[in-house]
Amino acid sequence: MSWISGQLALGSIQAIGAMCTMNVVLSYVYSPWAVTGASMEPTLINKDRIWVQRWRKFFFQSFKKGDVVVLKSPSIKGDMWVKRIISLPGDVAPVPDLDGNPMIIPQGHVWVEGDNRSRSNDSRRLGPVPLALIEGKVTSVIWPPKRIKRVQTELKKWQKPWEAPVIDLGALVEENFYDHYDSVKSLEDYNEKYNEYEKEE
Repeated sequence: MSWISGQLALGSIQAIGAMCTMNVVLSYVYSPWAVTGASMEPTLINKDRIWVQRWRKFFFQSFKKGDVVVLKSPSIKGDMWVKRIISLPGDVAPVPDLDGNPMIIPQGHVWVEGDNRSRSNDSRRLGPVPLALIEGKVTSVIWPPKRIKRVQTELKKWQKPWEAPVIDLGALVEENFYDHYDSVKSLEDYNEKYNEYEKEE
């Protein structure tokens, strides 16, 4: 009887140890996550299950331009975002500031945007967000089976540092809005012209 009790106790200790290890892994190393909303389409779609490297939040310097990350919303407590890092600390943001000047990303912050810009609430409205809000880097889609893939980190051509206008505003809305992105003079001008472009399309 004592041998059976000992085996049961040993099994219980091993089970507790396994649970503690799993909890550490899911909290600090890797964890699954569910995408909600359309802000990252077509890269990620609603209800995709994704794999997140959580250990990266302890090493902020490990984040790179193009990384897709899970982060806490800077505007709504309890909400979580999935966005792409566009600019790092010290970089020039992809849109100018309210005065039409290049916006430098401050230390400890990044510029994030959703790939589906017309459906995304991000740095274009709220400005640079603190690195401390990032929970981890998205590496892959793990469910459903037909969506399984690695998440690409390549930036689009319009996700580049903003520069002073070099073309006429009249040329802004043509076959590709982002071919003329440099002509935007301010954040408000950007939003207005982008909305015009969306209606044209």
